[in-house]
Parts: sequence; structure tokens; C-alpha cells
Amino acid sequence: MKTHESKGYTLVELMVVVALIGIVASIAIVSYIAIMDETYRGQAISDLNVCSMELGRYYENDYTYVGARIDGSDDSLCPNKSPASGAAQFDLSLEAATASSFILQATPAGGGACQGKCIQLDADNTIREL
Repeated sequence: MKTHESKGYTLVELMVVVALIGIVASIAIVSYIAIMDETYRGQAISDLNVCSMELGRYYENDYTYVGARIDGSDDSLCPNKSPASGAAQFDLSLEAATASSFILQATPAGGGACQGKCIQLDADNTIREL
């Protein structure tokens, strides 16, 4: 009597492997997106600090923050997007400027509501999330 030895994998075994790969990939993608969001947020805070230092220099020359610009023009004190090169993830703006104070804000690129993703930095270097 002849016996057949099975060579290879059954369809069920292959489907289980494909399903497991799909589950692992979906978890990895979600983690990657969360890490990239946190990286862009850190870059935006760093860019706000750079703009804050530029505003400090502006204040040393003019003794006021009034007239300072962060809008991407030639007179802009710093870039109005974060990161400064590549695809913008945050738009940087000077929300308020008085003789003795300022508020810088980073909002997610493309507009829309903040929904906890906007970041503000004031003249006291206080960071707030909106």
C-alpha cells in the first residue's frame, strides 16, 4: 500500500499566517504614526523656541515686540512653518505682540480646529497646549 506524504502547507495554515502578519502590521503602523506625531510636535516646540529667541533679539533692538513679523515674508524673523524644510506639519504665527509680551502659536498645517494639537509659547517661555 502506498502512502502519500504531505509536502507544503495547507490553505488554512497560509491564511493564519497572512492574518497574523496583517495584525502585526496594523499595530506597527499605528505606533509609527503616533511616534511621528510626537516627533513633529517636538520639532514645533523647538521651532517656537527659535522664534522666541529671534523675538528677544528684536526686543533688544527696538524695546518692543510690536512690529515683529512671523509670516514667511522677507521681513519675517523666523520661518512660519515647522519643520522649516520639507512638508509643513505646523504653521507658526505671532498671535499677539505688545510692548512687553508676545504669544507664538503652532497650529497643525492645513487649518482646522486645534483639538489639543495647537501649541502656544509666550514671552515667559510658558508652553500651553490648546
